[in-house]
Parts: sequence; C-alpha cells; structure tokens
Amino acid sequence: MQQDERTYILENHPNDIWLTYYRSHLLNVSSERYAYAADREVWETASPKSLEWLDQLTMPKSRRPVSLEQVDTAFATVLEMKKWDRETIAAIQRVVRSHVEEIAKNAEYEGPAFPNLMFTGELAWEFADALASALTPGDVHRKDDLTKDWGQPLVDDLLRAMAASEYAQIIVLTEPLNRTAAIYLDGLFIDVPDKTVSVSRWSVQVDISHVTWFGVLDVPLEDVPETLLPAFHLFRIDAISDEELVEHLVGVAVQQTGGEHIDEIRQYAEQLLRTTTSRDPGGLADVMLAYVRDEL
Repeated sequence: MQQDERTYILENHPNDIWLTYYRSHLLNVSSERYAYAADREVWETASPKSLEWLDQLTMPKSRRPVSLEQVDTAFATVLEMKKWDRETIAAIQRVVRSHVEEIAKNAEYEGPAFPNLMFTGELAWEFADALASALTPGDVHRKDDLTKDWGQPLVDDLLRAMAASEYAQIIVLTEPLNRTAAIYLDGLFIDVPDKTVSVSRWSVQVDISHVTWFGVLDVPLEDVPETLLPAFHLFRIDAISDEELVEHLVGVAVQQTGGEHIDEIRQYAEQLLRTTTSRDPGGLADVMLAYVRDEL
C-alpha cells in the first residue's frame, strides 16, 4: 500500500510493509526508527483495548523471509506424517516452489508469501493445518466462522491476527467451508475493491492483499461459487494408498531387523492391511514393531 504523504515523518525502511494509511503514534522502541503522529479522529474514538491492537495494525510490518529451502523443509515435515498421497503432495510443493521462485525475482514484492490453496478430500483439513503450521510456525490464523459478523466484510479477529504478527504476510486457514461460508469467502475475492477492508466503527482501511488463504471445502465443487475457485489452486487430499503404506511399514520394520526377514515382514504388512480397517500409519507401525519384537 502506498504511504499517505500527510502522515509520515521518517523515511520507510526498505523491508517495511504498511497495512494502512494511518500511522501509529507510538515510537517503535525496538528500532527507534519511527515516530508517527496518530490520526486523532481515529484514536480519540477508540477504546483502550482496541487502541492496543490498532497500534499494532498501523505499525510497519516486515516482509516474511521465504526461501525454497524453507518450502522443501516444510513439505518434508508434512510428508513424515505418512498419511497422504505423495504424488499429490509433490504437485502442491511444485506450485508453492514456483510462487516462491517468482517472489525471489522481485525485491519489492509485497504480495502473499505463498499461493492461495483450496483442499478437498477426507484429509483436507488435517493436511492444510499441517502445511500451514510447517510453513509459518506459530503464525497461522485459523478462521473458525467465516459467517460471523461478516458485514465488515472481514471480522475484527482477522485484523487482530494481522496486527499481532511480526509479518504482513500471514496464512489464514478457513474452517471446512459449507455453501454459505464459501459464498462469503467469494465476496472477499470478488467484491472487495483493491483488497482493502475497514476496521469496524472506524474509517481505517486495511490492506489484506498480503494474506495467503488456505481453504478447505466441506461441500461438492458444484456448490461453490464459480468465481471463487479461480482464486485458488485446487487439490484433493486423500489418504496414503495401501501400496505406499505397505512400503512404509516394511521400512519401519526392516530398520529394526537390520535388513533381515524382508519377505516375512512384507507378507505380514500386507496381511495386516487386509485384516484391519485402520490406515493410521503411526498405529500400524506400532503393530509392525510389536511383530518384529515378538515374532522374529
């Protein structure tokens, strides 16, 4: 967002991103680089509790440092869970890497740190939560109810999350979207001009164009507004295949036997999957380790 020439006193640091034209009246004590006068029309009407997070919202945010190494590490962490189809996860990783590569070409880039992703399938929520947490540990905003007080059109808790983060580029993870919530989210991408929204009760326009959205669908695609899906990369997250799970279980067991008894271990792993409905890699691995300990 372009700075308001009426309000700035000191020159911006090159890594700063401003979310609003309004400038905090507080000195940034950590760097002592900023001393902005508040817009009194806003601050005099704000409650003390609101003033605290509005100050954070109107202080400069840092660009989130993102690298291909960070992306690869995050996906490696997610894949260690051994719960999802590896080919799909590899395709998602390529999309995220491509986005980050484009960012690296533009030193002045201020958009989202990661691409918008939409997930369907039985493990969609679990995967989205795991990936967001791996990419931005401790800095994921989980949006529980998109339809609550949506008249802003964004509720203040989202803006509070943006205020609390050190970085302008946060990840927002939606709850599994029903049809109504999908319509509200569609309104954000289609009806909000210039990706700016108002803080409720005050005429403070906040730039949300830096936000990455991870959406999870709980409805068929035909119930989702046609204008919403093009804003996202869409992926279906299904459980790991039985073939991949057998290889995982064999690998876990063979580590304990030093490479011996591979044929017996594979036969037991295949039999295990035929005789149980569980596909939890961790629980099945425990069964395999018990088999190695007690039978081999």
